[in-house]
Amino acid sequence: MNKIKELFPVYRLSVSYQDTDGEKKEVDFAETMCPHEQSDEECREKINLIMTSFIKEYPEAKGHISLIDFKEVSKAEWRLIWFSHETFKKFANKAEAFKSFRKFVKSEVKRCHDTGIDTACLMGADESARWAVCGCEDCQKDGRVVINH
Repeated sequence: MNKIKELFPVYRLSVSYQDTDGEKKEVDFAETMCPHEQSDEECREKINLIMTSFIKEYPEAKGHISLIDFKEVSKAEWRLIWFSHETFKKFANKAEAFKSFRKFVKSEVKRCHDTGIDTACLMGADESARWAVCGCEDCQKDGRVVINH
């Protein structure tokens, strides 16, 4: 039986602002994977949440923002975050999650080799001995499965 891949939307927040010298700055600030397509209200909530972090990191932008763009940029089965991958797939147990991730990593390693990309971009995902499922409260609350590597 051939299973269809379950893909989740990935959104990117980009911000344009004018710095104190009058120079226009454009920043792709954050990407986030969501369990489903986001409604306008859900997008506004995510923008507000992410913009709080943006203003902390770029305080000079406060009051000078000219554009906030929050849009879907891709669909993914697993999304790379810093030395880990996340998904909203539902698994019966950790072994099932590892099996799905192993299949994904194998396809990514092949893609890297086929296109001449260094597998370092996988941040250790190709080393299964390093894998650990995150069991933190935030991941559980959000319904995310995160495999650290």
